[in-house]
Amino acid sequence: MNALPPRLADTVFVLVTNVCPKPPPGMGEWDDQILGWVKWGTLALIVISGFVSIGAIVLSRVFAHPHGSRMGAMGLAITVLCAIMFVAIYAIVTGITGAGC
Repeated sequence: MNALPPRLADTVFVLVTNVCPKPPPGMGEWDDQILGWVKWGTLALIVISGFVSIGAIVLSRVFAHPHGSRMGAMGLAITVLCAIMFVAIYAIVTGITGAGC
């Protein structure tokens, strides 16, 4: 059930699709710097977490510690999920802030 008449719905759709996100004056450079630091910091934490999890798995197998191996495998799975979320969230933020029209 469409609540708006067809012409009004088309007009509203055109108005919504023509919105161009632009940062306030002087905000673009600051925003790029903050997003850059967050992006590279998050990427570094994901890589470090992956190496620590793999190290936990290897050392747990060497020293025959089954609980440590399980924790390392869970850490690696969480690291992969965080990497997927990082890509998705960064794409959403980039899509919203964009580079203008």
